[in-house]
Amino acid sequence: MTGNGLVGYREVVRTRGWGWWCATAASSRFPDAMAPLAFVLLGASAAGSFTVGGLASGAHMLCEAVAAPFVTKWSRPTVALLVRAVLYAVTAATATVVPAAALVALAAAAGVAGAGVQGLLRGALARMSEKSLRHQAFSLDTVILEVAWTVAPALVAGLAAVADPRLALAVMAVVNAVAAATAGRVRDKTAASMGKLPRAAGTLALGLVAGSIGGALDVATPPRLVDLHTDPNLTGLLFAGYSVASVLGGVAYGLRRWPLTPKRQASVLLIALPLALLPAAVANSVPVLAGSTVLAGLFAAPLITTRSMALQQDLPESDWDAGFGALYAVNGAGYGLASILVGGTLFLGATTAYVVPLALAMAAGAVGLITVRNRN
Repeated sequence: MTGNGLVGYREVVRTRGWGWWCATAASSRFPDAMAPLAFVLLGASAAGSFTVGGLASGAHMLCEAVAAPFVTKWSRPTVALLVRAVLYAVTAATATVVPAAALVALAAAAGVAGAGVQGLLRGALARMSEKSLRHQAFSLDTVILEVAWTVAPALVAGLAAVADPRLALAVMAVVNAVAAATAGRVRDKTAASMGKLPRAAGTLALGLVAGSIGGALDVATPPRLVDLHTDPNLTGLLFAGYSVASVLGGVAYGLRRWPLTPKRQASVLLIALPLALLPAAVANSVPVLAGSTVLAGLFAAPLITTRSMALQQDLPESDWDAGFGALYAVNGAGYGLASILVGGTLFLGATTAYVVPLALAMAAGAVGLITVRNRN
């Protein structure tokens, strides 16, 4: 039947314009996936502080999140991606000579530059896909995202280990320029309405909390490895394992229809993902930390997909661009807030700094599940 299993995946990739959309999505998300760890390691290398790196990483995501709802209406992906490429190049060239505050400011500016692009891309995907194929389309969208997150952190860690984190920023600049070149081939009639966004408040709240899990994972893992007397550059390999598991989870999720509404599925996953990460936060064993991190990845892609499906159901088509832009924004806001929280509480110990945002996420997921149940 149309839209089921592997047949649905094949129909999605045959959709007119999907190839250019895929090329733009993949090449724009690759540097996005490099950025969090790159800024964390750059702060440690150039400023001698994981806290500075955490603040830079958080500022990048948080400023992108704050800007996205406002710039989605007028953003032109080609220009936005080119400006971001230039800012990454400037950061790479000046990281060792500018003060820590300037490094954080450059990271924040790069975040603002690319705000809105991913929301526009998701809106375009929703419009180009038949309704019966959106389940698979959003699953493939998430798989592309997670493939980027599989390769990117390992590349960042490798470049940091054999050369310098600044080289990672240079690579990010080049790939953003490639994304800018393909973005002009994505044809889409975008919408500028934001009038119905309050209807998606519950989904956006789930997106905010889900983003915080990623921020906690990215910023807390390197100092946790240091606590265990292990090279923090192993973080890239762990994140690659997390993302491989996420790809597998995302493909499996898209192969069938699941019980519960997308919003209730997201609430369940919002509990399962941080619960799976708890051993990584508290264990005194590198193998346990690694296994916990990889296991948690199985829930990551389905969580992203369910949020996208819930938002598309919450809003009329005229609000999809603004809605996906807002979802991307709140995800980034959650990431940025958690990054700053973890970076600012590392003096209490990496375990405490990691556990607190995970516990808050599980509590929010439970509240969301109860609330959604009461409304259905």
